[in-house]
Amino acid sequence: MFFTGEIIKGDVAIKCGKIVGVHDSYAGAKEIDLSGKHIVPGLIDGHIHIESSMLTPSEFAIEYALQRLRKREKEELHMQNGESCGR
Repeated sequence: MFFTGEIIKGDVAIKCGKIVGVHDSYAGAKEIDLSGKHIVPGLIDGHIHIESSMLTPSEFAIEYALQRLRKREKEELHMQNGESCGR
């Protein structure tokens, strides 16, 4: 909707707290009827203050990438062990 103004009607699939799909007809283990309601993603405040980290922009980018990689590896390990949502 943000770019086109289009409102998409349909069912929303959520896994581990994240929207993973919008479709005409989903069925799930838990269903909530939101007929007549609107859902929108939360506000994402994308600004940061790199200088507060005491790192150069290059160092900050590397550290951020490493943290994301570690988080992804941890989530994958949890999923391999049969734990849901990496928690």
